[in-house]
Amino acid sequence: MHPGTVHALGPGMLIYEIQQTSDITYRVYDWGRAETETRKLHIDKAIAVSNPNAASLPVKPPQMEDGEVTTLTQCQYFQLDEIRVGKKTVRLETGGESFHGLTVIEG
Repeated sequence: MHPGTVHALGPGMLIYEIQQTSDITYRVYDWGRAETETRKLHIDKAIAVSNPNAASLPVKPPQMEDGEVTTLTQCQYFQLDEIRVGKKTVRLETGGESFHGLTVIEG
């Protein structure tokens, strides 16, 4: 998702967050919890940096012989794919120009 996109997390969601290091999170809603000194809302600051025209990047999933690859997001710096492996070995190639970071979620 693009910077400035207002978003929320909910039950049953799996989040894999890839981002530039930042110490800024603006809370605009706190799910009915009372605002306290340690859990302040940042409505004015969030409005100032929000981009109401931000949209998700289009996703075109490639196919593989045994299993499935889905491109979840991509930009000029990286691409995030979900790979559901079948019974065969998956070979990942970079041509020596990049690297792969793998996270095993199950199995």
